[in-house]
Amino acid sequence: MFGISLSSSPIRTIFSFIRQPISMTVNALFLALAIYGIFWFCLLSPTDFDTTLAQLIEIKPNTPEYRRFFTDLYSSCLSFGAFIVLAGKVVRFICGIFSPKGDEQGDGQGRLSGRASVIRRKMTPQDIQYVGAHEAGHLLVYAALGQLPSSMKVKVKEHTDNTTSLGYVSAFTSKRVTQSRLFIEWQMLASLAGREGESILLQDNSLGSIYDNHEWFELARLYLKNHFKGIFYIEPLSEFEFNANEAKLNALKEKQTQLLQEFFSLNLSVYKQLTSMLIEKKILYGHEIIPFFQQADITFPQGFPFPFGRFEKFSDEWHLEEEYGKVGTVVDKKY
Repeated sequence: MFGISLSSSPIRTIFSFIRQPISMTVNALFLALAIYGIFWFCLLSPTDFDTTLAQLIEIKPNTPEYRRFFTDLYSSCLSFGAFIVLAGKVVRFICGIFSPKGDEQGDGQGRLSGRASVIRRKMTPQDIQYVGAHEAGHLLVYAALGQLPSSMKVKVKEHTDNTTSLGYVSAFTSKRVTQSRLFIEWQMLASLAGREGESILLQDNSLGSIYDNHEWFELARLYLKNHFKGIFYIEPLSEFEFNANEAKLNALKEKQTQLLQEFFSLNLSVYKQLTSMLIEKKILYGHEIIPFFQQADITFPQGFPFPFGRFEKFSDEWHLEEEYGKVGTVVDKKY
């Protein structure tokens, strides 16, 4: 997934924190004033004017009854105004929890958590080129699966939105409780493939790989904690153990980066064609991607993982419905 980062200064964060209670207080005061006006408008209406005037005459100024009358009136208006403001906040919060989230919040590598406010801006041709190369890089690694659901989707957006994602690959959701070593190895390569594809095709990199790097790091730690590459300290306590873990992480990333560089070099013409097709159409679906993989002459370097097993020809059928569901199924993870 290609994402943009939203940087914020400490001053802006503090201001945002203070602004909320100030805004709520001002809204409550305006509502209290409106309720106060409505109260007197009703009491001084032509039908109730004489009754209200007689009651007010009975209340002498500067007496406890006089002060209690207006104190109760002011506090009631303010309390009611504050209640309306808080009720509105609660309703918006509940609606935010149950509002549907699009599949662009998750991609071939995972789900983007949280929301951020992004000004809607049109992508420039160079923006689309970078995002297209990035997402096509992710997508090309899916060729190692040998099969894909026709419902999968790859998208390059033409405008920014509130997801912070500018493009994504959304293929399937895992139903499995456990996961295999080969699948995790493939998944780590898929996480890194967007950036490595950019490097080879554009000789440059965007700054849209933050989430990919975060996911790779989490997957790598899980992978190494199972000691597939030797000793990795589950809970490092000393500087030696921290340094040893860091060395293992760096070595794993370097090895996988080299494997991806070889993969893209062997399939550069296919990668260029896939990137051009994605940039032109902006959205590719499974029924377009599967024939492309079937017709393309894709070569895999030695040591490349095949999580669903080796294959002679890319299949036009999806045989893993029991293991992996369609995107949109309520599960914890998207790939």
